[in-house]
Amino acid sequence: MENSQLLEYIGETRTQKLIDSIQSEYKELQKKQFPNSKNLTKTCCVITVSNKNESEIKSIGMSCINDLFLDNFGQWFSLIFGGQSGIFPFVNSGGGTNTMFIVRALTKYNTTGGLGGAVGARVRIGNGSNPATRSDFNIQSSFGSSPESAENNVGSASYQVGLSKVTIPIIITPTGGSGSIREAVLFGRWVNQNSNTVGSFAVSRDNISPVVNFVAGQTINIEYGILIWVDINGI
Repeated sequence: MENSQLLEYIGETRTQKLIDSIQSEYKELQKKQFPNSKNLTKTCCVITVSNKNESEIKSIGMSCINDLFLDNFGQWFSLIFGGQSGIFPFVNSGGGTNTMFIVRALTKYNTTGGLGGAVGARVRIGNGSNPATRSDFNIQSSFGSSPESAENNVGSASYQVGLSKVTIPIIITPTGGSGSIREAVLFGRWVNQNSNTVGSFAVSRDNISPVVNFVAGQTINIEYGILIWVDINGI
């Protein structure tokens, strides 16, 4: 079991300070495992379960240390900074390939231009245990009950300067069934050029350990942190 140290938090109150501390510890563990890495920017997904309207942690898990950003993430950044549109293929959550309107002369970034569907980001959780790869485009195994089976909209994201972290929160409540969370995927919701509609494009798939268990009627709190940490020593 990876991240077994998290089990000591079961029974504690879930606070933002606690989640920040866990993700800071993740940074340190990642640096110890990959000491020669200069760029440690990556995601860390922390998932906790509590009873509805309560904050006591009943189950907890987070990303494995060797999880990676997906290919879509790097291609997205290359378009943002390069100013192109519709150059690179993005694989959507259905496995199809689309080219993107990242930059357009008449439309600001990430607006729908009158198209239907919310843009921004969503998160989906599942029960799949296959190791994440850069070419993943969705979760491996979906739950059979709602709302935990769906792509759920994220809350308001923020950049925490002191922690060098982008915080992306998601709450799924109340759960419709029971299950074990072994994976999570962060999706960008963007306009694709092929169909001129809004689609979901995975940018990070994370294996979750320890496994996070939930039953019907509980609350699943998810925090995706994009940890921005470039080690300039020795460069």
